[in-house]
Amino acid sequence: MDLQSLITSLLVPTVIALAGAVVYLWQEQRRVLFSQLKAREDRIATLEKREIILESRIADLEKLVSQLKQDNAGMQARFILFASSHDSSPLPTWIKDRDGKVLAANRAYERTFLRPRGHSLADYVGRCDADVWPEHVAAEYAANDNAVLRTGEIWDGEENVPDAAGKSRSIRIIKYPRRAKGIAEPFGVAGIAILDEL
Repeated sequence: MDLQSLITSLLVPTVIALAGAVVYLWQEQRRVLFSQLKAREDRIATLEKREIILESRIADLEKLVSQLKQDNAGMQARFILFASSHDSSPLPTWIKDRDGKVLAANRAYERTFLRPRGHSLADYVGRCDADVWPEHVAAEYAANDNAVLRTGEIWDGEENVPDAAGKSRSIRIIKYPRRAKGIAEPFGVAGIAILDEL
Protein backbone atom coordinates (compact mmCIF):
# COMPACT_ATOMS: atom_id res chain seq x y z
CA MET A 1 0.00 0.00 0.00
CA ASP A 2 1.42 3.28 -0.96
CA LEU A 3 1.47 6.31 1.27
CA GLN A 4 -1.29 8.10 -0.53
CA SER A 5 -3.60 5.11 -0.23
CA LEU A 6 -2.72 4.81 3.44
CA ILE A 7 -3.45 8.51 4.09
CA THR A 8 -6.68 8.25 2.12
CA SER A 9 -7.74 5.13 3.95
CA LEU A 10 -7.10 6.82 7.30
CA LEU A 11 -8.36 10.30 6.48
CA VAL A 12 -11.59 9.50 4.66
CA PRO A 13 -13.25 7.75 7.60
CA THR A 14 -11.96 10.46 9.94
CA VAL A 15 -13.23 13.23 7.69
CA ILE A 16 -16.53 11.43 7.31
CA ALA A 17 -16.75 10.99 11.09
CA LEU A 18 -15.83 14.64 11.65
CA ALA A 19 -18.31 15.75 8.99
CA GLY A 20 -20.99 13.67 10.69
CA ALA A 21 -20.11 15.17 14.07
CA VAL A 22 -20.21 18.69 12.62
CA VAL A 23 -23.56 18.01 10.98
CA TYR A 24 -24.88 16.53 14.26
CA LEU A 25 -23.63 19.52 16.27
CA TRP A 26 -25.06 21.92 13.71
CA GLN A 27 -28.43 20.12 13.86
CA GLU A 28 -28.37 20.15 17.68
CA GLN A 29 -27.49 23.83 17.76
CA ARG A 30 -30.23 24.50 15.20
CA ARG A 31 -32.74 22.49 17.29
CA VAL A 32 -31.77 24.41 20.47
CA LEU A 33 -32.00 27.75 18.66
CA PHE A 34 -35.41 26.85 17.20
CA SER A 35 -36.56 25.73 20.65
CA GLN A 36 -35.40 29.02 22.17
CA LEU A 37 -37.00 30.95 19.32
CA LYS A 38 -40.29 29.06 19.82
CA ALA A 39 -40.16 29.76 23.58
CA ARG A 40 -39.59 33.46 22.88
CA GLU A 41 -42.43 33.54 20.36
CA ASP A 42 -44.71 31.85 22.91
CA ARG A 43 -43.64 34.38 25.55
CA ILE A 44 -44.31 37.25 23.13
CA ALA A 45 -47.74 35.81 22.32
CA THR A 46 -48.50 35.50 26.05
CA LEU A 47 -47.36 39.08 26.67
CA GLU A 48 -49.45 40.31 23.74
CA LYS A 49 -52.53 38.57 25.20
CA ARG A 50 -51.81 40.13 28.60
CA GLU A 51 -51.36 43.50 26.94
CA ILE A 52 -54.79 43.16 25.31
CA ILE A 53 -56.34 42.22 28.67
CA LEU A 54 -54.57 45.11 30.43
CA GLU A 55 -55.63 47.57 27.74
CA SER A 56 -59.21 46.38 28.19
CA ARG A 57 -58.94 46.79 31.96
CA ILE A 58 -57.42 50.24 31.54
CA ALA A 59 -60.29 51.22 29.25
CA ASP A 60 -62.78 49.91 31.84
CA LEU A 61 -61.01 51.81 34.62
CA GLU A 62 -60.97 54.99 32.54
CA LYS A 63 -64.73 54.63 32.01
CA LEU A 64 -65.19 54.05 35.74
CA VAL A 65 -63.08 57.10 36.63
CA SER A 66 -65.08 59.19 34.17
CA GLN A 67 -68.35 57.92 35.68
CA LEU A 68 -67.08 58.59 39.21
CA LYS A 69 -66.11 62.13 38.22
CA GLN A 70 -69.60 62.70 36.81
CA ASP A 71 -71.18 61.17 39.92
CA ASN A 72 -68.96 63.32 42.14
CA ALA A 73 -69.92 66.49 40.25
CA GLY A 74 -73.59 65.53 40.62
CA MET A 75 -73.16 64.79 44.32
CA GLN A 76 -71.40 68.12 44.87
CA ALA A 77 -74.27 69.94 43.17
CA ARG A 78 -76.85 68.03 45.23
CA PHE A 79 -74.86 68.65 48.42
CA ILE A 80 -74.71 72.40 47.72
CA LEU A 81 -78.47 72.41 47.12
CA PHE A 82 -79.05 70.32 50.26
CA ALA A 83 -76.70 72.43 52.37
CA SER A 84 -78.30 75.69 51.28
CA SER A 85 -81.85 74.47 51.96
CA HIS A 86 -80.78 72.63 55.12
CA ASP A 87 -78.95 75.68 56.47
CA SER A 88 -81.86 78.05 55.82
CA SER A 89 -84.33 75.90 57.77
CA PRO A 90 -85.66 77.63 60.92
CA LEU A 91 -85.75 74.23 62.66
CA PRO A 92 -82.56 72.73 64.10
CA THR A 93 -81.55 69.79 61.89
CA TRP A 94 -78.58 67.44 61.83
CA ILE A 95 -77.26 64.29 60.21
CA LYS A 96 -75.02 61.64 61.82
CA ASP A 97 -73.33 58.55 60.42
CA ARG A 98 -73.84 55.03 61.81
CA ASP A 99 -71.12 55.62 64.42
CA GLY A 100 -72.74 58.79 65.75
CA LYS A 101 -70.32 61.20 64.08
CA VAL A 102 -72.06 64.42 63.05
CA LEU A 103 -71.92 64.87 59.27
CA ALA A 104 -73.87 68.13 59.14
CA ALA A 105 -75.89 70.47 61.33
CA ASN A 106 -77.56 73.72 60.37
CA ARG A 107 -77.28 77.26 61.74
CA ALA A 108 -80.55 76.88 63.68
CA TYR A 109 -78.97 73.95 65.56
CA GLU A 110 -75.91 76.06 66.32
CA ARG A 111 -78.00 79.07 67.38
CA THR A 112 -80.45 77.05 69.51
CA PHE A 113 -78.28 74.36 71.11
CA LEU A 114 -74.57 75.03 70.68
CA ARG A 115 -73.97 78.76 71.16
CA PRO A 116 -75.85 78.98 74.49
CA ARG A 117 -73.49 76.28 75.78
CA GLY A 118 -70.34 77.95 74.39
CA HIS A 119 -69.92 75.76 71.29
CA SER A 120 -70.08 76.28 67.54
CA LEU A 121 -70.67 74.08 64.50
CA ALA A 122 -66.89 73.68 64.24
CA ASP A 123 -66.95 72.00 67.67
CA TYR A 124 -69.75 69.65 66.61
CA VAL A 125 -69.51 68.68 62.92
CA GLY A 126 -67.09 65.81 62.46
CA ARG A 127 -67.41 64.83 66.12
CA CYS A 128 -69.89 63.00 68.33
CA ASP A 129 -72.55 64.17 70.80
CA ALA A 130 -70.24 63.34 73.70
CA ASP A 131 -67.88 66.09 72.50
CA VAL A 132 -70.44 68.84 73.26
CA TRP A 133 -73.13 67.27 75.47
CA PRO A 134 -72.89 65.76 78.97
CA GLU A 135 -72.29 62.01 78.99
CA HIS A 136 -75.80 61.02 80.13
CA VAL A 137 -77.38 63.27 77.45
CA ALA A 138 -75.09 61.89 74.71
CA ALA A 139 -76.01 58.35 75.83
CA GLU A 140 -79.75 59.15 75.53
CA TYR A 141 -79.26 60.61 72.03
CA ALA A 142 -77.18 57.59 70.96
CA ALA A 143 -79.81 55.13 72.24
CA ASN A 144 -82.51 56.85 70.18
CA ASP A 145 -80.22 57.01 67.11
CA ASN A 146 -79.50 53.30 67.46
CA ALA A 147 -83.23 52.54 67.65
CA VAL A 148 -83.66 54.28 64.29
CA LEU A 149 -80.73 52.37 62.78
CA ARG A 150 -81.95 49.05 64.19
CA THR A 151 -85.58 49.38 63.10
CA GLY A 152 -85.13 51.56 60.02
CA GLU A 153 -88.21 53.47 61.20
CA ILE A 154 -88.92 57.10 62.14
CA TRP A 155 -88.54 57.86 65.84
CA ASP A 156 -90.77 60.65 67.18
CA GLY A 157 -90.26 61.41 70.85
CA GLU A 158 -88.91 63.70 73.54
CA GLU A 159 -85.27 64.23 74.38
CA ASN A 160 -83.85 66.19 77.29
CA VAL A 161 -81.73 69.12 76.16
CA PRO A 162 -79.72 70.92 78.85
CA ASP A 163 -79.14 74.66 78.59
CA ALA A 164 -75.97 76.53 79.57
CA ALA A 165 -76.96 76.42 83.26
CA GLY A 166 -77.52 72.65 83.09
CA LYS A 167 -81.31 72.95 83.33
CA SER A 168 -82.98 70.39 81.09
CA ARG A 169 -85.99 70.96 78.95
CA SER A 170 -87.87 68.32 77.01
CA ILE A 171 -87.99 68.94 73.27
CA ARG A 172 -89.85 66.98 70.61
CA ILE A 173 -87.35 65.36 68.27
CA ILE A 174 -88.04 63.49 65.04
CA LYS A 175 -85.27 61.16 63.90
CA TYR A 176 -85.28 59.17 60.69
CA PRO A 177 -82.91 56.85 58.83
CA ARG A 178 -80.74 58.29 56.04
CA ARG A 179 -80.24 55.99 53.06
CA ALA A 180 -78.18 56.22 49.90
CA LYS A 181 -79.98 55.61 46.61
CA GLY A 182 -80.38 51.90 45.96
CA ILE A 183 -79.05 50.81 49.37
CA ALA A 184 -81.57 49.55 51.92
CA GLU A 185 -79.36 49.79 55.03
CA PRO A 186 -79.25 53.31 56.50
CA PHE A 187 -75.87 55.03 56.44
CA GLY A 188 -76.92 57.26 59.32
CA VAL A 189 -79.62 59.17 61.16
CA ALA A 190 -81.07 62.63 60.53
CA GLY A 191 -82.93 64.64 63.11
CA ILE A 192 -85.22 67.66 63.44
CA ALA A 193 -86.01 69.49 66.66
CA ILE A 194 -89.57 70.85 66.88
CA LEU A 195 -89.39 73.98 68.98
CA ASP A 196 -92.45 75.33 70.83
CA GLU A 197 -91.63 78.95 70.06
CA LEU A 198 -91.86 78.49 66.27
